[in-house]
Amino acid sequence: MAAMTMVVAATAGCSSGPERSPAPYEVPEPSIEQPRSLPTADILGVDRGDPVAVMVAMCTIVFTRDAATENSYSASYLRARDLMADPLAADLTKAGQVSRAYPKWASWVSEKAWVDGECEPNEITSADGSNPNTDRKTIQVLTVTETIQPAGNAEERTEQEWTVFTTAEKTGDGNWQVTQFDLDAT
Repeated sequence: MAAMTMVVAATAGCSSGPERSPAPYEVPEPSIEQPRSLPTADILGVDRGDPVAVMVAMCTIVFTRDAATENSYSASYLRARDLMADPLAADLTKAGQVSRAYPKWASWVSEKAWVDGECEPNEITSADGSNPNTDRKTIQVLTVTETIQPAGNAEERTEQEWTVFTTAEKTGDGNWQVTQFDLDAT
């Protein structure tokens, strides 16, 4: 990975009126009238034939949490299980069945916080400018913004930034699964 450089692809949206079409991997925010629901691959309607869509969906699921109803910080990994290859799922959900230690989780529980995870893909290129991805394996760096909202306090929001290094591989049926998911707080 050291031989690679990250190039952030910027996309500017244009609109001729009040309606705006979402970016290809944007997850719509729930409106005030709708109750929030925790995302799953089915709820997000993931295109499993698109490796970046699979990686962004897994990231969104993992970083979106409801500390008022979920029993552990790791519950989100269990919700994302069907987007992972078996070895990665065994590693990430095994810890999830016990409970990962995460100091902020206790404060989120006491605040009954809702945590939104927004994941943005960044284009990867190798040192020579070529794309290292193949038709069977895709590497992606995701920039994540976690927004923590305590229940009943719309004014008090905090954010945490993360970088996630992901890899997805194509399965025999033509669908993609995440095979690497490594976090780095920024």
